[in-house]
Amino acid sequence: MSDHDIGGVAVPPAPEGEPDLGPWALDAIEALLQVDEEWRVPEDRGFTWWPRRLAQRAWAEPVREAYGEQVARVHVATEILREVPVTDEVLRLLAEANLTATLGGFVIDPDGSLSAHSHAWFHRENTWQVNLLSTAAVLQAATCEASVDSIREVVGGRVAVSAHPDRGERPEPDEMLGIGEFVTEAGGAPSPYTPGDFEAAKSPSSVANRRGAGRWGAVRRGRRGAVRCGRRSGRSRTAP
Repeated sequence: MSDHDIGGVAVPPAPEGEPDLGPWALDAIEALLQVDEEWRVPEDRGFTWWPRRLAQRAWAEPVREAYGEQVARVHVATEILREVPVTDEVLRLLAEANLTATLGGFVIDPDGSLSAHSHAWFHRENTWQVNLLSTAAVLQAATCEASVDSIREVVGGRVAVSAHPDRGERPEPDEMLGIGEFVTEAGGAPSPYTPGDFEAAKSPSSVANRRGAGRWGAVRRGRRGAVRCGRRSGRSRTAP
């Protein structure tokens, strides 16, 4: 089978008959991000790469069954800061930031490691999400690199600068980090969407896909998993 083309980048099609789409999604994300091989370190079901000072990691959980479908959850995360004081005030600030976050949010670990995190579930019927998660990965890396010093001034800690184990620190940023300039330029052009596109977005299937969506506050990892503080109910829920 020939590769798909998304935005001019060749992406391998999802393998037919393969229930575990985690590895495929990772390969597709890597292709869409155009990750430089020399700044990449592979791992089992994942990889880490350095667009500049901050490392971004992508990985897939083992496939599992949900509602009769074989699904794999794929994560993309960038560690921003270390040794952040995990106080009520810091959690409040992160929760407020997460209310307006795009395609992801902040996650803080008990040791004070602060990351930007996005994830998506993949199965046979939603392989289109690979483009969405790749977009989240690009925005995540660019935003973290541009705002890490400002975030540190607000919540404390130290910048999580890291380096490739063989090549050291990356001296020049990846071109992908300039996505902000591209978006600004594209935003000034006529909209590519038609009234028909907006009507299609109102279809029952689109509404069904949004079922259960909500807005969450800060995510704080604990012994039982990631504890999410819901905005509406004020209760805490523990993710599986």
